[in-house]
Amino acid sequence: MTGLNTRQKIAVLTMDVLLLLELTLCVYFSYQDKANMPYLFMRSYIPLCLGTLITFKILIHKLRTKEIESEVACSEA
Repeated sequence: MTGLNTRQKIAVLTMDVLLLLELTLCVYFSYQDKANMPYLFMRSYIPLCLGTLITFKILIHKLRTKEIESEVACSEA
């Protein structure tokens, strides 16, 4: 995780834990109806996962500091 400040690292860690929690809960709740488990799992997990990833991508971008922005600009040039 080079180029991330402490707040961004905490956000990434939080996102990872949240994705694991979403995965666990979706498997647990979809297992209740074994005949429709794949359908229920995909219908519940994919929207949750996409929402989490998009939200945290925006959050991590907003948590950038000026030092990291200048490093990114230098490496792109």
